[in-house]
Amino acid sequence: MAPLKAPGSDGYHAFFFQNQWDNIGSAICEWVKVVFNGKPVDQGLNNTLLVLIPKTAQSEEISQFRPINLYTILYKLVMKIIANRFKVMFPKIIAREHIGFIVGRNISDKSSLHKNFSGHHVHARKANMLFSRGMEDNLNDRISRLLGFQKVQDLEKYIGIPLFHKRITNSIVQFVVEKVHSKLCNWDAKQLSMVERFTLTQLVLLSIPNYFMQSMRILKRVCEEIERLARQFIWGSTTGGRKMILVDWGSICLPPAQGGLGNSCLLTLSACEGELARMLLVLPQ
Repeated sequence: MAPLKAPGSDGYHAFFFQNQWDNIGSAICEWVKVVFNGKPVDQGLNNTLLVLIPKTAQSEEISQFRPINLYTILYKLVMKIIANRFKVMFPKIIAREHIGFIVGRNISDKSSLHKNFSGHHVHARKANMLFSRGMEDNLNDRISRLLGFQKVQDLEKYIGIPLFHKRITNSIVQFVVEKVHSKLCNWDAKQLSMVERFTLTQLVLLSIPNYFMQSMRILKRVCEEIERLARQFIWGSTTGGRKMILVDWGSICLPPAQGGLGNSCLLTLSACEGELARMLLVLPQ
């Protein structure tokens, strides 16, 4: 388990159990055995904390929030054991064609097949249309009324990712840097150890650009700015100010087997966009 993921209703992170396993490990193992022998899980441990995460800066409607369920660590342990036991049975009761992961396929293929066989159509009330600048307004209005779709000037965002309609520049993708900076404003580097700062950098700060890089291009200058903020935070600066750096960023990004810490290098990850280009060339359909 990730040590510092959001805790459940009891407030304990996985880091507490990992750090104190020598003291509490035997008691937890005994409790798990008792549960699988038929004792019900205590109501307090079985509670789920439902949290609504806003998708936008000014979220008002329920559709603008993303719900997540936060469980206690002990509850997760029990569920993980049950899941591992089911995993042994799945190959016997689930056909290979029904498994989510199939070599050589993308997960998007599943949704395409489902759409074709289920007969689901585009939801007109939720669909928008963006017309080319070269089209006449009268023609745009006629097409919009005919199809029942709303005409817009900007498609805004889809699952949190902006849909761009012009050439991407540093100023357009600057919002990614602002998201990273907003995270840093809530932290105090002086109150955190080196290990804690590195963990936050790897699991939180660098996960922000990683998410957007899955579907859009982040320019080199923006990657360098984000890495500068992450680098300064690791060495003790929350505001992005200059701090003495004892190890260069390239060494930190090396795999642990080569003496590094296995951190993500954004400039290297951006090269993965070549995989998308390869798919367009090999699979033009």
